Amino acid sequence: MATNRRRSRSAGAGGLGPFGFFLALAAIGILIQYWWVLLIILGAVGLTVAIVRSGNTPPAVARPQKPTRPPKPGPALPQPSPAPVSEDLAGQTRATKRARHIQGMQEWDYEWIRLTHPERGSREHSEIANAHFAQGRSIGVNYEWAGLDDSAPEPPAEGARVKEDHSVKGESSNEHGASGSDDGMSQVREDAPRVPPAEGKHGPTYGAGGGATAAKSTPSNSGDRAKAEPGELLASDPRAMWAWAEYLEGRLFLPVSGEAARQVLDAIPPGDHVEMFGAVAIGAGLLGGTDTLPQEARFAARTFDRWILPSPGGLAEIIPASSTRHYATAKPADTARWMGQSNFALADGRHLGAYSDRIRVDRFHEGAGVSILRLPDSPLAPAPPRPGTGEEDALIADYANSVSERVRTANANYGSLEALTALREAHGADRSRRAANYLKGAVDAVKRHPRIGTDTQKAIVSHFRNADLSAAFFCQVLSLPYPGIQPLTHARRGPKTAADFY
Repeated sequence: MATNRRRSRSAGAGGLGPFGFFLALAAIGILIQYWWVLLIILGAVGLTVAIVRSGNTPPAVARPQKPTRPPKPGPALPQPSPAPVSEDLAGQTRATKRARHIQGMQEWDYEWIRLTHPERGSREHSEIANAHFAQGRSIGVNYEWAGLDDSAPEPPAEGARVKEDHSVKGESSNEHGASGSDDGMSQVREDAPRVPPAEGKHGPTYGAGGGATAAKSTPSNSGDRAKAEPGELLASDPRAMWAWAEYLEGRLFLPVSGEAARQVLDAIPPGDHVEMFGAVAIGAGLLGGTDTLPQEARFAARTFDRWILPSPGGLAEIIPASSTRHYATAKPADTARWMGQSNFALADGRHLGAYSDRIRVDRFHEGAGVSILRLPDSPLAPAPPRPGTGEEDALIADYANSVSERVRTANANYGSLEALTALREAHGADRSRRAANYLKGAVDAVKRHPRIGTDTQKAIVSHFRNADLSAAFFCQVLSLPYPGIQPLTHARRGPKTAADFY
């Protein structure tokens, strides 16, 4: 019986034989080829089961909510007053900008106090600042727009040192160009009385606004000028105010005495202006990548035509720009080193090294014509209309169009390659190149300018006034009529002959 049972089992299993093996392979092949069909079928079945189960689930019964207590009535708050509506949108914009300017200049005064008293804490700095503003000695409080055609000196600052903390800068160089500090600034007053600046040792009253600021408390005579602080003298004089604002924004900041400031202003020739302030050492070699000034370095000014080096107890040393030759500029490749040096050879065999921030040091050689924002008045440029005195936009537009026409005419007459070649042969390569930068800056200014209806009349007139003065200065230093009536041509020489050598 057991033998027969085993035979029947083996016979049943082997009954399929080779056919069973191939049938299994076929089934595996079908699964491999049509696996996605099986997945679709399984998914459909699962979805159907889920729908059926969800349909059989009884709906949830909402629990009754507890009755809410009515809120207790609070104290009656005053209704906010409706926002004032003014039809003069430009007036609102000017008021907002003025408020920002006042706050920025107060922050700048606080930063100055912090730098002049590094040994004191933030609380003492705040107390000095509060007393400073309470006396009305903040330029942010006493600030008044200067006339565009003012050429007389106006007020400004005090000596300083090489700055160490420069992580905080002003919000806008066009508005106040100043740096501020967060320590104790909540105590700075914006409602200090508007009285003329008081005399004192600390807290200078000056504006560093890229040429757009000028205080009205101008020293009225030589006695007042002798008492004025150095920053007041340099930041208010149209011949130096832009360069002084740039100097204050830089990291290299040597002490400046009132005597040095007066020597600089007295040594500026008529029609010239300061292009850059910096540190100068005579006899120093090429510095390279370092942040250390030579011991003999001193505060100096570079105008278009000369170097002015103040001398304590005497007259400033004047070095004509025509007697210097630029031969190298050292800019450290290491970004941690911020100071650069521009090197000049003097006619007497000495060497002059001029030091400044790496981003500004080229102005010692190339000049500031493409970037300057404030120039003194020139008889070649007509006086502009005064904004805020009732002139219509049409009058401002006429002035802008007249400046654009003069600048473009001057560029057509003197900006061509042939004209610049003639100027280079007549005045030298260095002088003509530096002057050409002023014409280039004027052309760029009339191409990109503020718009009537979008910007204030002050901004529009100031912008075109500066462009007009830049082009006029180019013509002035090269003895050219502005804007000129015909293009300047280059007198081409013929080929040399034997007569040139006998």
